[in-house]
Amino acid sequence: MARHRYEETRVLRDGREMLIRNATIADVPQVVAAFPLPQPMVAPEVVFRSYAEAKTLMYVRAGVADITCGFVDEELAGYQFYCRDLAALRRFTTSPGNVGWLLTEAVRGRFGYSPGFWLKCARWGLQHFRQPGAYSEAQADLPRDCDTIRTWSRGVRTVDAYQRLGVASYLMDHTERVLAEEGIDRMALWTSVGNAPAIALFEKRGFVRRARVARIGEDCWLMLKDLSRM
Repeated sequence: MARHRYEETRVLRDGREMLIRNATIADVPQVVAAFPLPQPMVAPEVVFRSYAEAKTLMYVRAGVADITCGFVDEELAGYQFYCRDLAALRRFTTSPGNVGWLLTEAVRGRFGYSPGFWLKCARWGLQHFRQPGAYSEAQADLPRDCDTIRTWSRGVRTVDAYQRLGVASYLMDHTERVLAEEGIDRMALWTSVGNAPAIALFEKRGFVRRARVARIGEDCWLMLKDLSRM
């Protein structure tokens, strides 16, 4: 699927304008710098930043994925990772062409660390491409329709300096409208059961909790939104 480029400008609550557009390779350093670090830390920060860089590059390069970014005076205010087709993104990520490109970049020193380290990262990262039914359930039966979801939001983040200005809502507005215009009728996401602010935001935007699932060591809600009415 060919990627479409979209741009728009929105006014934040403090009166500043935010440009919203697809991420490019040139934006990768800012996105990686804003990537949240896991807590507790179980490896040096550079390890997580390197993993985040590889993931970000794949989303920028894949035709079935994108990162919606918001910029204020060319400074990153927030971002949203999303993919249009989970299975297609998995195929792209594991394709010989993409693996070869990543290995070439690693040899050139883009990421640092050994090939063995990146093999471990790849094995962990591939868990993100599992459909819901591949995870053990913490509560309730998984609705049948949830295991055929193709389109996912893979993370929405507002940079600390831009909190409570409407950044996340504007980014999600943009992403959801783009997907709806492309004929995609539903979108899913995972969020931690303990992340009350995120759950409140998603529910306000029309996402509905469909199942509670143990995913990669975390108790999560699987949430789904109908885009066909947008």
